[in-house]
Amino acid sequence: MFKKLSISAISALAILLSGCAGAPTKKLDSAGKSAIKSVAVKPDAPLPSEMFYQGRAQSIGLGIGGVIGHVIAQGMTSDKDIIQQTLKTNQINVGEIVATSFASQLRESGKFPLADGGAPGDARFEFEVVMYGLGQTQGFASTLYPTIGVNGALKRPDGTVLWQKYEYITPLNKENTIGAEPEAYAKDPELLRQAFSKAAAALTKLFVDDL
Repeated sequence: MFKKLSISAISALAILLSGCAGAPTKKLDSAGKSAIKSVAVKPDAPLPSEMFYQGRAQSIGLGIGGVIGHVIAQGMTSDKDIIQQTLKTNQINVGEIVATSFASQLRESGKFPLADGGAPGDARFEFEVVMYGLGQTQGFASTLYPTIGVNGALKRPDGTVLWQKYEYITPLNKENTIGAEPEAYAKDPELLRQAFSKAAAALTKLFVDDL
């Protein structure tokens, strides 16, 4: 499931996950599942205001620490800003990508019929992206891979939670196969879209498999 790790990658991953507000897990029981005839999927998911970014400068800064390390780490913030602007300009919405990927995989799985059109169904899947961005597999790597952390829930119209789970994908997952240097993402926004779509597909499969 995971790529070969380095000490710096493990450190970055620990920092990444420690800031995530993962929802408590609630399994879908057989009674609740059998009562559902059709479901809807909320077509988007809210995003945090800032994306996660772990490039070479951030890794070096973490290793050095102190004031010098902070200055070095701040030197690469422009790459992060460029990636965020590329996402915005090209309407690459990670929340929508996650929701669309989940709906497609749920349909293919046959586990629940999807409600027609805009019908609410007996329950609705809702997602919240609590963390997303780009990171390394090891501290001096220039290739960056997407990382996404998502809270998922299945709720009845009255707000009752039938199922709930937090899942994440990081650069260390072997299923997360599309990576590139920041400059390549900026020059080819579709590559950035493909990278997040690939990561989202690996993540939403974990959700579908749990149902």
